[in-house]
Amino acid sequence: MLVVTNYPNVPIATSNAATDSARTDSQQRPPIIPPQQPTKGHEERAFSPQHERTADQTQTQAKLRESVQDKQQRQSQQQEQSGQEKQKQNQALNLKQLLSQRAPLKRSDIKLPGQAAPNAEKNSPKQPMPNETLQFYQAFGVHIEAFYQQRTEPNSQPVFLETA
Repeated sequence: MLVVTNYPNVPIATSNAATDSARTDSQQRPPIIPPQQPTKGHEERAFSPQHERTADQTQTQAKLRESVQDKQQRQSQQQEQSGQEKQKQNQALNLKQLLSQRAPLKRSDIKLPGQAAPNAEKNSPKQPMPNETLQFYQAFGVHIEAFYQQRTEPNSQPVFLETA
């Protein structure tokens, strides 16, 4: 808001220290020079389709770049695959050579049927349950079923007492 007085030579705010210091500071600062008018560098040249890049040309160039990159990727992949195949073949040959030079493994824990174990005792302990009758196994099954039935079912129905 601009305050206009009838007496231009008398300052409006004489008692405010902040406005007095702001006024003195603005008088001491150098003036701000307005910016220069921009100069015209050169005139625009006229449109000539020979010298312009159209959207079609940029698209064709992009397609060419993509095709070149695809070709390079295919070549590198083929080289990698051929290198991997050669490595696999070399590994297979090395493995075959190693296996052909080694003697077969001797494992004492593997027993084939019909072969007797060399260090086996002739008096091996008998099985804890030799061939029993069908009735024995049925009775054993009933016993196990009763045991698990006791574990899964609650003992008794809860009883609630009424208090008067």
